[in-house]
Amino acid sequence: MPKISRIKKGQLIPYFSLVNHEGKTIISDNYRQIKYLVILFFENLDINKEYLLNLDRSYAEFQKNDIEVLAVTSNGAETVKEFIKNKGLKFEILFDRDEEVINKFINKTPDGKHIYGLFITDQFNSLFNFFPSAPYGNLPEPEEILKEVNFMQIQCPECSGDDAAWPQEQE
Repeated sequence: MPKISRIKKGQLIPYFSLVNHEGKTIISDNYRQIKYLVILFFENLDINKEYLLNLDRSYAEFQKNDIEVLAVTSNGAETVKEFIKNKGLKFEILFDRDEEVINKFINKTPDGKHIYGLFITDQFNSLFNFFPSAPYGNLPEPEEILKEVNFMQIQCPECSGDDAAWPQEQE
């Protein structure tokens, strides 16, 4: 299997600034120390529609767990905008027309194509896990994303800001 991710676990993800479907600029560092990031890179909306809808159905639960979803694509801006309008997606879909950001995250295969996938970061924008899409792997279901983030919260209770996560002093 080719090396897919350019980023190793524990490394900071590259800074990026992209425009969303409404023309608003979204900056990755705006989420640092605030949210866990789930960044989905996808090429073909037809192949990924159901997965995007699945993420959207879990978005309220993600928000309760300080998770922000960003989907990044280089293709089909008008088609994607129409899809978002019709389905009412709650999370951001960003456009990387020149593939600058995609190239910072993902390697190309020998035939020059990207292998897309999903990145999960901690609240400091360090890569926690990467899931390549087919044919090299399977994207995680929302429940698995929540488990990944819950594991990070257990490992770093001070990161969650939840005092209940800290051991209580014995009197």
